[in-house]
Amino acid sequence: MKYLLILFFSFATSMVIAQETAGNKTIEITSSFKPSLIPPSKLNFSASPVVNMGKRPALSYQLPVEKLSFNFSPAPLKPLAYNDTATHTEDKGYLKAGYGNFATPYLRGAVNYGNGVTSNGYLEANFMRSKGKLTAQEFAQYGIKTNNVFQLNENHSLEVRGGVQGDNYYRYGFRPDSMKVDLDSLKLNYTNIHAGATLGNQQANQLGLYYKAGFDANLFSDNNEGNETSFRYDLPLEKQLTDDITVMVGVSGLVSRVKIPDTAYNNNVTLVKAGARFRLKETIFVNASLVPSWNNNTFALLPDISFETYLKEKDFVLQGGIKGSYIYNTWQNLAGFNPWIEQPGALTHSRNTEVFAALKAVVDARFSFRIKGNYQRRLDVPLLINSEGDGKTFNLIWEPAVNIVGVSAEFVLQSGSKFSWSNQATLQTFNGLKNADKAYGMLPFEYTSAARLQIADKLTIKGDAYAFLPTWFQSPDRKTQTGNAGFDLNLGAEFDVLPKVKLWLQFNNVFNSQYERWNQYKVLGFQALGGAILRF
Repeated sequence: MKYLLILFFSFATSMVIAQETAGNKTIEITSSFKPSLIPPSKLNFSASPVVNMGKRPALSYQLPVEKLSFNFSPAPLKPLAYNDTATHTEDKGYLKAGYGNFATPYLRGAVNYGNGVTSNGYLEANFMRSKGKLTAQEFAQYGIKTNNVFQLNENHSLEVRGGVQGDNYYRYGFRPDSMKVDLDSLKLNYTNIHAGATLGNQQANQLGLYYKAGFDANLFSDNNEGNETSFRYDLPLEKQLTDDITVMVGVSGLVSRVKIPDTAYNNNVTLVKAGARFRLKETIFVNASLVPSWNNNTFALLPDISFETYLKEKDFVLQGGIKGSYIYNTWQNLAGFNPWIEQPGALTHSRNTEVFAALKAVVDARFSFRIKGNYQRRLDVPLLINSEGDGKTFNLIWEPAVNIVGVSAEFVLQSGSKFSWSNQATLQTFNGLKNADKAYGMLPFEYTSAARLQIADKLTIKGDAYAFLPTWFQSPDRKTQTGNAGFDLNLGAEFDVLPKVKLWLQFNNVFNSQYERWNQYKVLGFQALGGAILRF
């Protein structure tokens, strides 16, 4: 009841703020770091209008507008990412620096370059570190990345990207927490080196084909002689036969190899897609494909059939269908979900089949929403349980199949560039398990929210909230237990003091909630940070 009251208060406060603003529309993209927990999943919805079959087809393996696109990414326990909402065409970059309690230095900077016509790119670097009150409760993140787009000619563009990212932790979740430990034995450092490229055309070639070939390579490693090399590729082709029919073929997949002390293995998946996207009537669009797939040499034929219809009289879009896909269970992805996992001795990918129905609408320039209900059948599901003994490490156990029934709701309120408030709530149940008693580590309810309000021309207030209901865990003595709910509220502000200088302040975990997203790992408490932003 305590968390529901707090959640209701957060909704009510945001609604009051939402009624006081107006302005021009902008889109904000941020990246997130949460020093004590990996942040909740980033939302990526797209409230685009109904597909116009007379235009160049979008090279996509997913149902268009299956989600709405929010202008935020909730990121508890971190300074707000810099977002200069004013227009300064002469600025080439920024430097944001600050400091906070828990011995937290914060530094982020970026510079953009190119002529904006045939080339454009940016280089960004960041560093952050925190040290909590518990023994070995220390975190650090550092990285540098670049993204570059080149217009090779009138019809072809090339995107080149790359970077290095480091995440340093200690396994501080040991029990009893009074035991004496060697801090060096608790160190857990992850490093990832990434490179990728995408080449595509804007107009059909001589054969009438559109293509957009992309790849991404990663070298992921830890400080215990383990590493994973992965290569992800996507090679789609589309040909528009008429204004109403587009045929699609393509190959995508992942090639990876894991090496840890005493063992090495491959973890590969390949998908071949063939289908068509067509218009049945003026307001009914269908996407129908079959996708043969091989997950570590195991064959499966996946369906990908969906429809979308526009209800003119209501300005609503009705969606539905059945979609088969894979959730890539690489070591890198699993460590991003829970950094305290053990080195994986074996991995495979989760095959997911989803039947869904959804209703969405962009009601006006200020309000859009989407409601979705679905049933998922997921095979080879990784669950996480505390290791025996002190429980500071999480073991992977594999559940052959999990049935998931869920409903989700999303809505966005926005008034130009002055105000935005975005929300998502997901409720789901898990059943059909055979090996495990419960879906350990999977959340039955999750809520994310973010708001931004610009007051006058110089002051901007920001906030985000994250809440979840208890999940299940298996303790080191192998007893199934239920954890506690969690709620995290962050508030921040930026204020112009000079034409090129801003001051910023952020309060993280305002209610000082000592929740545990992962059993035995408490988050940092209340945190205050502040500093300056310099544009140049």
